[in-house]
Amino acid sequence: ARQYEVHNEKVAATVPQEQLLIFNVKEGWSPLCAFLGIQSIPDVPFPHSNVNTSQMLGRIRIALEAIVYLWIPCISCILLCIVKYCFINNSHIAEKKSN
Repeated sequence: ARQYEVHNEKVAATVPQEQLLIFNVKEGWSPLCAFLGIQSIPDVPFPHSNVNTSQMLGRIRIALEAIVYLWIPCISCILLCIVKYCFINNSHIAEKKSN
């Protein structure tokens, strides 16, 4: 927390006042629009929080599970095909040698 405060103090001391907006998201659109020179304030509520992280983590977990569980059958089929191919080729080679 102290590094954050030190950083903010350095920025406030370095950036010219007319180019600096010290902004709290709780203030909403008004100070941001005024600073940017925008006359009309958006009709939508100001986004005041991050995306629901638990909901996002749930979606990520589902996506990862889908990837993992979909790859398991795919890899199994590929390995089965490789083994089958090798077995068939080996049996043909053995038949040729015995003749």
